[in-house]
Amino acid sequence: MQTMLSTTRLYEGSETFFTLAGFAELLLREVLIYNGKMKSVMQRIAIQVASQGCEIANLLPVNGKSWWPMVEDVFASPAVQALRYVLLAELETHTEYTSISIDATLRICLSILGQSAKKDTASAYSAGDSVKRVLSVKGRTGAVLAMIPMSATTSEVVTKALSDNMSVIAKQQVKFVFCDNASPKLLTHLSTIFPVLETLALDPVHLPIVYEYSTWRKRTPGSIFLRTIMAKFNKRDNTRTANSWGPFYCGDSTDKLDKAESIMRQKILDRSMSSTRATTIQNALKGDQPWYTRIDYIESLAALVALYPSEVTRIAPGPNKQVYRILWSAAAFDRIEWMFNNMRIRHSMAASECTLLPSGTASNEALHAELNRCFRSTQSIHQSTIRLKLQILCFAKLVSHTSAMYRPTIKQMASSHVLARSLVCPVWTTESWREWCDELSAHRHMNKADLPLKSRRVQEIAKVKQHMLKRPASNSTGSAKASKLPGLLKKKRTAFTRQRKGKLLRQGQHVCK
Repeated sequence: MQTMLSTTRLYEGSETFFTLAGFAELLLREVLIYNGKMKSVMQRIAIQVASQGCEIANLLPVNGKSWWPMVEDVFASPAVQALRYVLLAELETHTEYTSISIDATLRICLSILGQSAKKDTASAYSAGDSVKRVLSVKGRTGAVLAMIPMSATTSEVVTKALSDNMSVIAKQQVKFVFCDNASPKLLTHLSTIFPVLETLALDPVHLPIVYEYSTWRKRTPGSIFLRTIMAKFNKRDNTRTANSWGPFYCGDSTDKLDKAESIMRQKILDRSMSSTRATTIQNALKGDQPWYTRIDYIESLAALVALYPSEVTRIAPGPNKQVYRILWSAAAFDRIEWMFNNMRIRHSMAASECTLLPSGTASNEALHAELNRCFRSTQSIHQSTIRLKLQILCFAKLVSHTSAMYRPTIKQMASSHVLARSLVCPVWTTESWREWCDELSAHRHMNKADLPLKSRRVQEIAKVKQHMLKRPASNSTGSAKASKLPGLLKKKRTAFTRQRKGKLLRQGQHVCK
């Protein structure tokens, strides 16, 4: 009996338990490979268990909510957490945190239960307890360092989120931060947690993305020209140093554009550059070289406006401004200098360090697109569940990236293939499994596993339910009428939902379902 107890994990409020480390290994692998999609995971595990002729297949939960406590326990286990710390330490050893890029996404938070996308007063949660954004943090070579749920995108909230999710060693490495909202305020707040932080850099890819909002996210000749213009901020000239562009810009508001630059910027707003001059500038543009002066960059934007008048007069959804006015704003002194920091950063780093350096927050945007695909079929989800799924996705990215970066295969492979090969080695040994299970074993019985997210989910369910009862629609008589229907009419029986008599005894009685 004691041997059985020492190899078993039991969960409060559920009859779910597992007694073999092999089952936990199987659950860990399937959850990572299928990005936490429990419907796919349940089917895969059912196949694996049934193919072994094991009758435990009849005891597997058929509802995803019964699997999440097991998933939480597995990913919070000492063995998995130790592996996570090893992977993060490996990134710290290779100075992955020297340069980080941060960006926030909104879409996956829209399906969280109890939250209103329009007003905080219509939510079950307060403004500080809501999850309105997910902050993604990527490193110098594109490693996913963190995916953090946040209540807002203010400098204070972002700083606290980064401080809580990065180690002391990691924070001491950060010198440069790429973002799409660089400001002196954000730089000041981040400097309080990053002691060697030198500057911020504005994402050069964000402007073409906003441009393409007006064309329903389709590439046009104008957007291709703009992408060529902005790509020059990521180029490196081996004959130049960072001093060629002056010191890092940190938000000094005393400097302004000179007279020639101001005149050229006005041509963006007036759209007054001649088409002949604009064509000459476009043909002479060298996409493999960085920008050397501000006026050359402003002149190229003026040429874009002159060459594609039908495109730049469209209104871009989101900013709700005409495209040429957005380009005019991008030619402001502070915006230009924040973007010129991209070239200053790349020329202050060694050439080997820039090989895999992402372009601004472009890698974050790619990660957000992947997250949107993972959550596309999710209609509703609780805060605790989305936190757990983000931990799972981040851990999977860590495993695949470190394997591909520091233990490369003979031929190139997709990230999913590298992840699958990396999960071959077992996480638990017999001894580590017994030690983990012994934490819950007591005299002749098992204690319940401590699952903070599960407890939090119970509270969230109660809070959302209470909030729904306050709505006027909850007082309608439709639900009351449905409750008075005969029992036979409440549920349509099929071949899969027929009543059956279980083989297990519960409190001395057979139970029909």
